[in-house]
Amino acid sequence: DEFYKELHGFDPFPWQSRLAALVDSAGAWPPNIGVPTGLGKTSSLDIAVWSLAADTLRRGPDRRVPNRIWYVVNRRLLVDAAYERSLSLQARLLEAGTGAVGAVAHALTASQAVPWDVGPLHVTRLRGGAERGHRAPDPSCPTIILATVAMYGSRLLFRGYGTAAGSRPVDAALAGTDSLVLLDEAHLAIPAQKVLRQISELPSPVHMVLPNARNMPMVVNLSATGSDAPNFTIDASDERHPVVQTRLGAAKPTYLTSGSDKQVAMLLAEAAVSNAEAVAESGHNPATVIFVNTARRAPEVRIALEKALKKSAVKEADVRTLTGRIRPFDATTLRKELLGGELDVSAQSNPGARARPLFVVATQTLEVGADLDFDCLITESAGSRALVQRFGRLNRLGARPWARGHVIHADDLKEWPVYGTEPVEVWGRLLDALGLERGVHSVDLGPANIASVVGAPADTPPNSPELLPNHLRDWSKTSAPDTPWLAPVEAFVTGEDEARRTVTVLWRQALPLDDAGEHLQLRPLVHADEAIEIPIWELRSFLDGRQPWRLNVESGQLERTEPDDLRVGDTIALPCDWGGYQNDGGWTPTAREPVIDVSANVRREFVLSGSRLRELALQGAVDLHGDELDIAALQADLRQSAWSGDIWCGAADENMQLADWSDDLLGFGLTTRRTRGGPVVALLPQTGASSIPPRVEADEELSTISSIDESRSTLRAHLELVGGTAGKIARAIGMPDRLVASIELAGRVHDAGKADPRFQLLLGGSSGELLAKSLPDHQNSGVRLWPRGGRHEATSGVLFNKWLEAHGEPEGVDVELAAHLIMAHHGHGRPLVPSTIGSSVVSATWTIEGTSVSTAVDLDESDWTQPQRFEVLNNRYGYWGLALLESVLRQADQAESSRATDELVLITEVQ
Repeated sequence: DEFYKELHGFDPFPWQSRLAALVDSAGAWPPNIGVPTGLGKTSSLDIAVWSLAADTLRRGPDRRVPNRIWYVVNRRLLVDAAYERSLSLQARLLEAGTGAVGAVAHALTASQAVPWDVGPLHVTRLRGGAERGHRAPDPSCPTIILATVAMYGSRLLFRGYGTAAGSRPVDAALAGTDSLVLLDEAHLAIPAQKVLRQISELPSPVHMVLPNARNMPMVVNLSATGSDAPNFTIDASDERHPVVQTRLGAAKPTYLTSGSDKQVAMLLAEAAVSNAEAVAESGHNPATVIFVNTARRAPEVRIALEKALKKSAVKEADVRTLTGRIRPFDATTLRKELLGGELDVSAQSNPGARARPLFVVATQTLEVGADLDFDCLITESAGSRALVQRFGRLNRLGARPWARGHVIHADDLKEWPVYGTEPVEVWGRLLDALGLERGVHSVDLGPANIASVVGAPADTPPNSPELLPNHLRDWSKTSAPDTPWLAPVEAFVTGEDEARRTVTVLWRQALPLDDAGEHLQLRPLVHADEAIEIPIWELRSFLDGRQPWRLNVESGQLERTEPDDLRVGDTIALPCDWGGYQNDGGWTPTAREPVIDVSANVRREFVLSGSRLRELALQGAVDLHGDELDIAALQADLRQSAWSGDIWCGAADENMQLADWSDDLLGFGLTTRRTRGGPVVALLPQTGASSIPPRVEADEELSTISSIDESRSTLRAHLELVGGTAGKIARAIGMPDRLVASIELAGRVHDAGKADPRFQLLLGGSSGELLAKSLPDHQNSGVRLWPRGGRHEATSGVLFNKWLEAHGEPEGVDVELAAHLIMAHHGHGRPLVPSTIGSSVVSATWTIEGTSVSTAVDLDESDWTQPQRFEVLNNRYGYWGLALLESVLRQADQAESSRATDELVLITEVQ
């Protein structure tokens, strides 16, 4: 209670205190939590962090509470809202020194094996794109991950959307072990619930990797619309609370109107205006929300609303559209307006402070989780769950006695998009409750009445296939090429409904010209704030045969793709002049005006060209005007053409002379740089926070450049450090001693293959101390000697096997596990490490555990015992248990490779 009050400035509700006490005493959460809307259901995040801090005091194998908190909800904008709440919590913990918040911060920090720069709590989000440090940096780091259902589910099943194949085991481990999954509005994620239940019913592995129940996800279904069997809900102590009484007793008189489906947009608009006028007569400038059932209806309603306003007594009003098809960059501006800004409709806002009426046209994206409070609510007829959620945004705190609702029903529809036949049944119940024979013209849909009026939910969950052991067996082979018979995970995660299968789409001004070929690096790198998710069938219809660019997540390169070849989880780049998007309305397939490219705003860099320079100058992002802009634009085209040819812009004027650019654009303050395999880019001046250089998440054998201290770059030091850090992580999360010893041994050997003399040439090593990382400014002079496709971990495995032959199996170690971890520490070896063709045979020598080992290195030969070893270990430790063991070593390796000092490790951006 002290922790909650320090965070928020007021005491928790009784149910919040009870839930925290229950979790702390039982070490587990109730599987189903049903709390009415408006009573702080999102505070489950605060409870989860507090209970984790309390549990960390138990240490190691006695811990019961999962280390990672996944907040999963099937609404992208609500992921953003929960993300902002979590960032606020992270900041409070980072700055706290005393009190209950300080105690929680200290406990979380003490539980970490690695001192990360984010402090006591790591926070990230996943909703159609990767963020800075988008995964938990190591399994011992307390983490909140905010995610859509598709992003969580695809990671759980070893097929993470937007994740390179080599990183999928890490993501699977972080999703499928030591994780509390708060599945908000669980009725929106029935297929995901089914998968999680079926995973829990699989046969247990021979050996548990973690103690207690932390081997599998701990799933909690959260709902404000009632659960089939809630194990936890409010009780009499909550109902006696004065604030709860006010909120549950809030009156919401609601009027009913019906017409044809063609009239719905007009009826919604007219109802919005007439109800707003009625509230305005009482002396308030009302905020009105108009809920539509589909994103396609939103533009139609907005046009009708603007027409109705011209004929009304409302002379001036603000009108906004908010759907799930709006780029986060644009939605952020709107959300700031609606939550604390000029148009503030947050639940804590002053109802009488608005300067003029506000109308917001919204889809289901505002149904759940958004802490908004409107004076008027107009909605299409919908299912009972949707109506309960929607009316939770009307007079939310019970402080608006003038509040009014209105339901519009299309009486010529028998089956509705999204809701099937349920709206017809709900409409009948609403008419029965109206009681016109008693002279009543409205029905009260306040919290105390709405459930009984609209009736029990009758929504039909989407069909999804049955999960079989062979599905997981195939998905876990993440380093094997995908095959046509590999089951698509999207059917298991979101169901078999085609409308639920989406791709991530972004618009760019600078894309390779039509005849530029393929396999070109996309610059700037994708940022989640510039992208939206669109159903594949809608995008195919919009493309009408045109070939967009697809981003290959393995290489970071662009490739042309046919519309029929689009797959769930793809990232698609569209030229801005194709249209399809409006800043104030989001995804609009009929829109043909050019889309504004916002990549420079979120990445602070852009592909250099004259047209892009002029566009950014017009937006005010570049301070160039008149003759200066003309000269800079001409020189920009010339510089780009001189470097990359006619790929990113048209041919430059051959009569222009290339000035002395150095690193500055004609002295105009724009730093430029070349990108390998891509165009010249220019960097915009930073405003506020410093820039974090992005990198492509790809497994390249030669990606060895590091800025770590030179003393940590030696092979001997690196292996000792990684072995030690991996052991600390394994102990911190409570792994058994045998597994800790196996991981430590693998850590001390994993990079032994870099003793290959050809690899040392790559790193700049001399005849003296061998290197694990290249020294700063070293040029890869030996790149031609290292065989293409060669893997140093294959040589590490050969050296380890030679050591076992000479030394024998050490006690207290699973040598099969250690061998696998060595082979798989770059994501290969699941089930096979790739070999080369035509490489030479050389000799490599390294000292393992005090014994010098030499071997002939032939990278043309594959270790054919690895697939069998992989199969045996999956049975021994489980699919997610083995992936977690790999993650401990891999993330320890990454930590030591990015350590800034002996005390601090930086989380680098992965995109």
